[in-house]
Amino acid sequence: MSFASVLDSYCSSLNCTNARIAQQCGISASSLSRYRSGSRLPANNSKTISDLARGIAALSKRIEADREYKQSEIAISLEAARKGLHIVGTSFSERLDKLMTTFGIRNTELAGIAKIDPSYLSRIRSGQRMPIDRESLAQPCASIVAHWCVYNNDFGPLLLLIDEYAEPLGKLNDYSDIESALAEDIMEWLIGNEIAEADIAETKKLFDWMESFDFAQSTRDLLRFVEMEPADLAPRAGFFYGLEAMRSTELEFMNIAASARASLVSLSSAAPTMYDDADDMYFKKHMAAVSRIIQRGGRINVIHSFERPLHEALVSLQYWMPLYMTGRVTPYSLRGMRSRLFTHVNYVCEYCAMSSEAVVGHPSEARYYMSLLPEDIAYYNRKFELILEKAEPLLEIYLADIPGDLERFEEGEKGRRANTKSREVCAGMYENIRIMMYPTDCVVVSLLKEPVAHLVIRIPKMRYAISLMN
Repeated sequence: MSFASVLDSYCSSLNCTNARIAQQCGISASSLSRYRSGSRLPANNSKTISDLARGIAALSKRIEADREYKQSEIAISLEAARKGLHIVGTSFSERLDKLMTTFGIRNTELAGIAKIDPSYLSRIRSGQRMPIDRESLAQPCASIVAHWCVYNNDFGPLLLLIDEYAEPLGKLNDYSDIESALAEDIMEWLIGNEIAEADIAETKKLFDWMESFDFAQSTRDLLRFVEMEPADLAPRAGFFYGLEAMRSTELEFMNIAASARASLVSLSSAAPTMYDDADDMYFKKHMAAVSRIIQRGGRINVIHSFERPLHEALVSLQYWMPLYMTGRVTPYSLRGMRSRLFTHVNYVCEYCAMSSEAVVGHPSEARYYMSLLPEDIAYYNRKFELILEKAEPLLEIYLADIPGDLERFEEGEKGRRANTKSREVCAGMYENIRIMMYPTDCVVVSLLKEPVAHLVIRIPKMRYAISLMN
């Protein structure tokens, strides 16, 4: 079993919340969630496994737990599972080593920038160590390579490594734009494509859900008009602070937009999908509120942040996919524009606007602004328009009842890369969906039952996981 499976089995038997377990173990709830999902692994020789074993053993003594565990038993099981993690495809260590070798980046140079010992970097390159914070290595390495390519106007060596992630950059304005975008592509290649078996299992879980989910009934429910009490639209504005304020303010915005029957609602969020079980429950309430906007006849432009662990991206996609199928939601993403210091939220419709900012990792310290003032609404509408100019389509839906719709897409894909063909993944595994890999940058998932549709997904991490599925 994988480390994530063993840990999740222990945690599930305790019959208490993720937040409670994390507190007892002395780690953050978000870290525990990532360990349980398989998107993060404790480093060698760290005290994380002993902290987990101590906390789980203590909680297992409670009467609510299924059974009592010994700390030593847990530690041995977790350590054995951690050593047994199987990385599928090319690992971070191998990619980092290839990049440094190709561009002649010395250990001492990169280690100095990342503030680590050169001998430790050597062990990472050889695969003997797995760094806790891969971004601290990937970011300076990507910047060095991007600068070399732009300065020498030579992208050939990089194309041999990155291939599909080095798309033409002609639409960018200047060399600084090209260098920045290229560095983000390189980071995505270094970090985003290290796929563990757990990530492939999570991707398959999404397809299993799609196979059995009744999209036809869901679409009928979402397009059925619902009555609501009139919202208070009196001009007002105010600041709010903290996590609970965030939840109530976001739900108030959604309620006003739905009740007042806003024609277009624009949503952009770089906030985390969830931190613990309590946030998971809030996220469900949030999506129910978004659904009411659709049920009241509104349309939604949403800019997602999918630069997050694959597990979180797939959970978010599962919540949003039924809404996409209504035809009233247009999804976008901001590729390579993630801030490593701040998270931002910007919501706006013709009746109200909401924004927030927080330091990454500290959502409880965020500040939120909610306004029903005309001048604020005009400002945030313009702000969203400017953000949208930098966004790219995340997912396209081609309906079978529109003649030639999918065919035009396929012709366009052939034009992007000649003499290549799509291939089917998991052939014969599913009855109601078909999964096709395209040689450019997308996967097409076709729903073969009503409503028949073709979903073009452009999430690099997900595409790579699918490429490794049988």
